[in-house]
Amino acid sequence: MTGHLLKAGEFARLSGTTKETLRHYRGIGLMSPAVTAPNGYQLYDPVQVADFGLITALRRAGLSLAEIRQYLSAPGADVLRRVLTDCVARLEEDKRVIARTQRVLRGTLARLELLDAAESTPRFTIQRCPAEYFIQTRVPPPAPPPAAAGFGRRAAPAGRGGLAEPAEAGGRAASAGPAEPGASAEPEAPTGPTRVSEDWTLALLETVRDHLERCRRLGQEVELQMAYRIGREAFVAGDPWADFSLCSRVRGQAASVPLHVKPAGTYLKLLRRLDLDPDQAAKSAEELLFTAYDDLKRHARAEGWRIAGDAYETEISLYAGALKGLAATEIAVLVEPEPAGAAVGIE
Repeated sequence: MTGHLLKAGEFARLSGTTKETLRHYRGIGLMSPAVTAPNGYQLYDPVQVADFGLITALRRAGLSLAEIRQYLSAPGADVLRRVLTDCVARLEEDKRVIARTQRVLRGTLARLELLDAAESTPRFTIQRCPAEYFIQTRVPPPAPPPAAAGFGRRAAPAGRGGLAEPAEAGGRAASAGPAEPGASAEPEAPTGPTRVSEDWTLALLETVRDHLERCRRLGQEVELQMAYRIGREAFVAGDPWADFSLCSRVRGQAASVPLHVKPAGTYLKLLRRLDLDPDQAAKSAEELLFTAYDDLKRHARAEGWRIAGDAYETEISLYAGALKGLAATEIAVLVEPEPAGAAVGIE
């Protein structure tokens, strides 16, 4: 150190840079030494450390060296104030983007850990959960063919949620009256479990699209994996389509956005794997989707728990664009202990 001035190497160490960088900045007229000594040493004033720090910050904010040189040539000008204001705003947005990215990656990591633990985790678990908030969209129920044998308790008369008339005994659809004279005989309705129609599948995809667009319009950051809510009455009655909604979890409650609140409480959880292979298409929608709901209810009653609230199913699989093979979901339903003396039989 010469007097109160710093040699280039000393200034570089103090500023966290190199002599080569200082030489480059001097060459382009961005930052010059305070003094050139008679022996040729380039000497810097300690106060120039703050100038170097500003240049570094502006570079990290995305400005080029030429832009920085232009703005610092008149540091008291309004243009510099505007540049600094814009840089601060851009960095704030970068912080939000980075925070969102971290949440997505952490959420995905948590899903991977849950999947890895699936083999060693008991099928049913009890867990105390905090409150969560969702944007939700009702899903229109499918209309199964008239003779929905095997899952008749999930069918309902026309006009009730869009479901078809229940079948009469013998596999024929219920009729509003005798057939007209000369009318051709009504063909036998297909027997077997209800199958979701292609039209309804397309309608469901439209519902998903509209739901995601609604989340975007509301300006809410939502988790990427989809969740589903089944109303308590529909869940207990074994008619999930009667109150079935798409849900996207948001980070917190927003006063300006109507949200569904999943209350804090004790939840009975079931981790299951669902076969999405197209070869399994012969199975009904209820067989694929809702059998586990009955298992959860039976287990709750066997263990002395009463269904006290809605049920929620959350996707935890990573599809990577291939809806084939095994998918994993977690089903959770709010429960509370059965009152003393209540029957604990299993339906």
